Amino acid sequence: MLLNNAIGKNLYCIFVDNGLLRKNEFEEVLHSYKDLGLNVKGVDATDKFMDALVGISDPEKKERQLETRLLKYSIMKLILLKMLVGLHKALYTPMLLNLFP
Repeated sequence: MLLNNAIGKNLYCIFVDNGLLRKNEFEEVLHSYKDLGLNVKGVDATDKFMDALVGISDPEKKERQLETRLLKYSIMKLILLKMLVGLHKALYTPMLLNLFP
C-alpha cells in the first residue's frame, strides 16, 4: 500500500494463478486488491505451472521449479506490460533480473 500511495496509477500489479490456489481464491484476492485501489491484473497461468511439474516427484524440486517459473513468468509479464504502457525501455528490467540471478 505504501508503494501505491507513493506512485499511484504508475503501480502495476500482477497476480498470477499458478493452479495451486484454493477454490475461488484467485477471484477473491483479485477482488480484494481492486477494492484496496490497486491497479492489478489477474493472469491465469495454471497450464504453464502444471506442465512444469509433470514428472517431478520430489517436493523440494517442485517448489524450486514453481519459484523459478513464477519469477520468469512475472518478469515476462512485466516486460510486456512495460512495452504496452510505453514506459522507459531499460529502467527496471535489468534491476529485476540482477535481483534474481
